[in-house]
Amino acid sequence: MGQLLKKRTGTASAYAPGQRFRWVEFIEANAEEGEPAARVRIRTSLTGAELEAFTAFEGSVSLDDINAVIAPYIVDWNVVFIDADGTSYDVAPPAEAGLDAFNYIPYSLNWQIFHALRSAPFQRLDPKASSSPDSTDEP
Repeated sequence: MGQLLKKRTGTASAYAPGQRFRWVEFIEANAEEGEPAARVRIRTSLTGAELEAFTAFEGSVSLDDINAVIAPYIVDWNVVFIDADGTSYDVAPPAEAGLDAFNYIPYSLNWQIFHALRSAPFQRLDPKASSSPDSTDEP
């Protein structure tokens, strides 16, 4: 079996997967009219190895297990904490602040983010953007 990674020496065009991100909005079922949605910016360019962590859950899992898997992919959000005096504080996203950031969102949002991340790598590609300039749709 050959070596998996080899140092590039040529100058030919090559594909290097980049970091891709997407904003996802979540509106609670019992939200008041005009109440802002939770906006979460997730990294959608998960590798096969990263995606494997999402499929490893079978049977009962803890919320801590779920949070540990999704935290690195939540790079921004609009979550705020309002203290007893009414002062608002931005809550840093989990990719930056770690697992404690999840203490400021409802449990149901954790699951919604988990499902959005799990399906993110399977978004359809634009066939026009992925076809070669020489190809045509004609038979």
